[in-house]
Amino acid sequence: MTALQYARRVLGAYVLPSKAVLLVVIGYRHKGGVSKTRVGEILGLEAATYLEDLCKKELVYTAPGKELNWWRPTPEALARKRRRELERQSSEARGLEPGAEPE
Repeated sequence: MTALQYARRVLGAYVLPSKAVLLVVIGYRHKGGVSKTRVGEILGLEAATYLEDLCKKELVYTAPGKELNWWRPTPEALARKRRRELERQSSEARGLEPGAEPE
């Protein structure tokens, strides 16, 4: 079972491959980035098209001074992830479902 299949099974929802690719890149940020090949091995898919799409959206970039296919998350991608985490924690603290509005 690939990591993408596992995520879909655990979350009980459809996980977009591009989101899974972004999460792998974010997870490898402390190691200085991740190669396109490694992302593909982890998720069991061809990661090149998803990485290029995320690059166009300015969520990942190729690491300067590294090989061409070495990817890192942008500060914007990390900020978005942190914002979503804070919103989820706030909702849980108020006893709301994530994304729900208070009455």
